[in-house]
Amino acid sequence: MINLIELYKKLKRPVGLPSNDFPAFSAIPVTNYPRHRLAKDSNDFPCLLVSPEDAIYTNRPAPIKLEHLMVLFDVDCKISHNGQYEKNKFTVICCSDPDKQMQDYFLRIGGTIISLLGKNPSRSDISKSVDKLVELFRSISKAPRKSVQGLWSELFIIHQSTNPAELVNAWHQSPMDKYDFNADNQRIEVKSATSRLRQHYFSLEQLNTPDDIDIIVASLFVERVGTGISIIELTEDIRSKISQKPDLLLYLDQVIGLTLGNTWQIAAKDKFDYKLAKKSLSFYSIKDIPKIECELPKEISNVHFVADLSNIKGMDKKYMKSRDGIFKAVSSR
Repeated sequence: MINLIELYKKLKRPVGLPSNDFPAFSAIPVTNYPRHRLAKDSNDFPCLLVSPEDAIYTNRPAPIKLEHLMVLFDVDCKISHNGQYEKNKFTVICCSDPDKQMQDYFLRIGGTIISLLGKNPSRSDISKSVDKLVELFRSISKAPRKSVQGLWSELFIIHQSTNPAELVNAWHQSPMDKYDFNADNQRIEVKSATSRLRQHYFSLEQLNTPDDIDIIVASLFVERVGTGISIIELTEDIRSKISQKPDLLLYLDQVIGLTLGNTWQIAAKDKFDYKLAKKSLSFYSIKDIPKIECELPKEISNVHFVADLSNIKGMDKKYMKSRDGIFKAVSSR
């Protein structure tokens, strides 16, 4: 996993360039990626400079300007590094925000983008990666779709699993999906409680499932504590475990961005008790969850209720480990 945050600390604001005709950057080559530069512009903003291996665009894409992100295609740039100067044509991807936390976020994602692009990216490769990056930065400017507690609980399930990559791959595309993890005929729904009572909200639709779909509920207690672990810390540890899979790294960031929206900077400060979550984690078959058995009138839909699991026997963890797929992966190490 490429650590651009540490690399960026070595850069100074560009000065003394021989010409003002082109954008000015102080830049460092990214090790093992000869067409990539990590740069700082004259505004003190972090940037990625990517030089495509193929010919220039027939129709150069229009610049992209978002609240926190700017992208310029095929720009003639002059770069300074250790007293040396370089002139080349780059696609410039820049974090246009002075906030340090936002810049670190950009640099974390930037490392993933470089891994995805590889050593010799084409202009088509760059365009596709820019599209994903733009989608991600647009999502963090929108309203949140789930609580911090709910997202932390799902990340905890991934973090404590025996196969984080398999669970990230099965994680929901949308926070509005019926279940949190989906793979083949297996589903996992994560429920958390702050009251230390196993009382969780369910939709009737979640509990009325086809016979060929196997579903378990992961139930845990969560509690905010100053000495706990934050979403950022959980995410960074998960990223280190799936560092060889840049597509999953980006997907992880996309789901988090879509879920937290414009609350991600505030949410990063919330910390939860990891030991309590791990100690309290239990699994239940969906078939054992109490539910409304009567047939509802067709005029009634979207029924939600609280089910108390306190007196329901959880699934044996040895049995969980004997299963295949995400059921085996979700069992703790």
